Amino acid sequence: MVDSVADPRLIARVYQDSRERLSELVAGLDAEAVSTAVAACPGWSVRDVVAHLAAVAEDWGRGRLAGPPTDEQTAAQIARFGGDDMPEIFLAWADVQRS
Repeated sequence: MVDSVADPRLIARVYQDSRERLSELVAGLDAEAVSTAVAACPGWSVRDVVAHLAAVAEDWGRGRLAGPPTDEQTAAQIARFGGDDMPEIFLAWADVQRS
């Protein structure tokens, strides 16, 4: 029996579903809205949360993540997409799921 928590196919599907739902939620948001703080993630904006999730998918998909990211890894993940707008972040997230 496959442990569903560790099943890479399930994890990939959950991240794909999350990407699709988040993409719909933030589609059309202006720069101010994307910069809005997320109550569940103190100090993070909507953009930071999306960047982190995209980077986790990217790191996991490329074998660079052995467990939950450290605070330092999380900061680097958000910084990785520092110059990208939301469509570019979602594109990077989708690309890693296609590979």
